[in-house]
Amino acid sequence: MMKRVLILVLLAAMSGAGCGILDPNTPTLEVSVNDDDAMFTREEEWVTLHNSLSDPNGLAGIEVHLNGIGRSRSFTAADLPSDPFDVPESGTAQVLVRLTRDGDVVAEGTAQFPLAPDVEWEIEVERSPYPIATGIDLDYATQPNPVGCTWFWCREVWRFDIREEARNYEAERLWLTIWASTPGECTGSCEN
Repeated sequence: MMKRVLILVLLAAMSGAGCGILDPNTPTLEVSVNDDDAMFTREEEWVTLHNSLSDPNGLAGIEVHLNGIGRSRSFTAADLPSDPFDVPESGTAQVLVRLTRDGDVVAEGTAQFPLAPDVEWEIEVERSPYPIATGIDLDYATQPNPVGCTWFWCREVWRFDIREEARNYEAERLWLTIWASTPGECTGSCEN
């Protein structure tokens, strides 16, 4: 009897069952927040960013809901940043991002992206005039979602309006950036 129990424990540990151990051959996804607190804009203006997860004028009311990843997952400010978790190698991930303040929805939008094998995905949210370090197109304000991006590992960027009375400044928007990297894809000068 002792031998069977030991074998079951070893099999469970090796498979990662119930332990949160990631399969190195399976794509992963994590949800994060850009925690920069200021930026110098293209217009040469210094802007204070409100990305604190505890500030009601920042991201304290953020919600991120994911579907199409094998099971539904939801995150609030208290859950961020999330630990990476396994996702399928194919299919389409759907993301609903919502920002609330005092119980009212002040920004909301949806995004979707195709899943792929051998990819480490990251969904990043931020409040800013435009997302930092994504290499978005200069005409981002007139482009439909998703906005194109050219920086390393940036897959897509989605822009959502924040209700005027909930903005900290006129140009502030809620941004959702989809990052995708392949382990071992790049070494040397292009590493983060």
